[in-house]
Amino acid sequence: MIINRRNTVQKSLILDTVRSMTTHPTADDVYDAVCIKHSGIGRATVYRVLRLLSDEGLIRRVAVANAPDRFDLTVGSHAHCLCKSCGRIYDFDLPDITLPDVDENGFVPYEMNVMVRGVCRNCRKD
Repeated sequence: MIINRRNTVQKSLILDTVRSMTTHPTADDVYDAVCIKHSGIGRATVYRVLRLLSDEGLIRRVAVANAPDRFDLTVGSHAHCLCKSCGRIYDFDLPDITLPDVDENGFVPYEMNVMVRGVCRNCRKD
């Protein structure tokens, strides 16, 4: 097995960048933040590595209808709240929900994503 040191360095840089962000950033947000530290990295590399980190379970990809995907460092069981006014995404704790191993139709669930839409506290003040 050949290990590409450059890819490992880029992967660490991108993961560290996501870890430093307190929001649920888009791939472009991550790219912009990475470029501050390492201007030679390409946008396609950031997108590819984010997909890889998500596939490996190190970060979570949060699909948002009619908007760019977001990325979340918290990979444990939780939902997300999306403010319809400002577009910010918040983590939302769910009660423990146990997915069945197989449902009555033979469907094997392995993941559940819940997106709660509403208006955040800051937007309600406005």
